[in-house]
Amino acid sequence: MNGPSTDPPISLKAQNNFWGDTVYAARFGNLNVQYVPYAFSPCPVPIGGGEEELVMMNQFGDVIDTVYSVEGEILELTETELNYAEAEEYYLTGDLTSALQIYENIIMSSATDEEKYPAYERKYTIGKLTGQSAEYFNQLSNTFSTLASNTQDTLNKKILNQLSTLSKVGEQEYETAIAEFDNIVQQNPNTEEAVYAEIDALTTALLIEEADSTLQKGRLGKYLIKSSADYNQKVDEILRKHFGSESKENQKELIPTEYTLYQNYPNPFNPVTTIKYDLPHTSDVSLIIYDILGRKIKELVNTKQQAGRYEVQFDASSLASGVYIYQLIAEKFISSKKMILLK
Repeated sequence: MNGPSTDPPISLKAQNNFWGDTVYAARFGNLNVQYVPYAFSPCPVPIGGGEEELVMMNQFGDVIDTVYSVEGEILELTETELNYAEAEEYYLTGDLTSALQIYENIIMSSATDEEKYPAYERKYTIGKLTGQSAEYFNQLSNTFSTLASNTQDTLNKKILNQLSTLSKVGEQEYETAIAEFDNIVQQNPNTEEAVYAEIDALTTALLIEEADSTLQKGRLGKYLIKSSADYNQKVDEILRKHFGSESKENQKELIPTEYTLYQNYPNPFNPVTTIKYDLPHTSDVSLIIYDILGRKIKELVNTKQQAGRYEVQFDASSLASGVYIYQLIAEKFISSKKMILLK
């Protein structure tokens, strides 16, 4: 060390330890250690422990702790466990082809269904990473569905059913998958399972071309995604609704990381629309409406606001149909977007 640290000290409680004949309040670098009360003798060797000990010392040679060896029975790994260890090594080092081959061997082995679950899950993940065909995921979906119907374990059944539905996403059966996620939402209201299923449905909807989608018809219309910003807003609303608190005093707001002005919704509108924006820092905020010629129509916001997510309603009942501009100014951030009033 070149000199004493200027950082605030960190405290560590090491009470009831033995430190030889000297009890002292030492400071190891930037660490304040609190020893009181302290032990008057070293820790006894544990029952069944060996005579060998591992002494842990700090940079000054002071003994911090002692670890003794303890006898124990060394269990032999099963063939399935050894195969998983080898497969995981290939998987984690990026050799997905070799990993998949071993996972396939585990699936074809005499291991129990429960022992095979991790191999099936890895097969799904590798399929996503390597862009496998729809047929690949179709077979997986059917397998997961069969396994789910054969297990009595409630948690395993839910996991397998979710993997079956996710495999339908891999098949590009997007709307079928969304319908299955929605069934989970309907059958498990106000649960974390429903929250994750709803987010899965929205994430799947991102993959659908809006022009080709039939989501806007019927009960699945709520999952229709218009843009990535729309997706972020909907996920944020789901998380706030489930994990947030109705009490403003206890509610923990998710603070945005950047200034953002979102597209108004609905658009076109008649006569009311909602404008949302994010503030990562406390800012002086102006939100102004202009007509297409640049004339100021209305100032919706002109005040200092804390960091957070905001939404403002704009009522254009007194205005004529046409294109209007809304502009957000917050500190050095300026952003403008168009909206259409259609009466």
